[in-house]
Amino acid sequence: RCRSRCNFYIDRYLYYLLTFLPLRKMIIQVGTPGLRRTEVYDEIVPRMSRQEQDQIVEILDSGNNSVAIQRRLIGKLEMIREGLLNDLLTYGIDENSLLRSHETHEFVESPLGLIPSSWNVGTIGDFFELHRGYDITVAEQTPGEIPVISSSGVSSFHNAPMCSGPGVVTGR
Repeated sequence: RCRSRCNFYIDRYLYYLLTFLPLRKMIIQVGTPGLRRTEVYDEIVPRMSRQEQDQIVEILDSGNNSVAIQRRLIGKLEMIREGLLNDLLTYGIDENSLLRSHETHEFVESPLGLIPSSWNVGTIGDFFELHRGYDITVAEQTPGEIPVISSSGVSSFHNAPMCSGPGVVTGR
């Protein structure tokens, strides 16, 4: 629990102030990890009028509310994207770029369920070739503009491609 010694600080302002301070750096890892009050007491902090604290709290609360709204919106958009992905990969689109439907298009039974009659099904091996990448050390590389992709992303640049496209590169 935290409270102002002189009843000067507004609780919400105090909360924001404490979240702003680098308190994680002060945690003691010996014995039972924790934060010692004596370390925190030495931190230098601003003191301003209660009116200014109120204004700061109002601005920060407004920002936090906006972030929360955006996160909910992003969650909804991700759900919409998943639904769209499902519909597009299940029904496909017609010559007018419209989602096919059972009412307007012919569907046939397949191991995947009903699919548009113009589609085929097969295994990934029927349609794609998967290849292991190439090992190339930094010492073997000649600086250039071709990205060298590793499991952590682009790791360097080489002067010659190791394969021709089109293709998809993934990390391990």
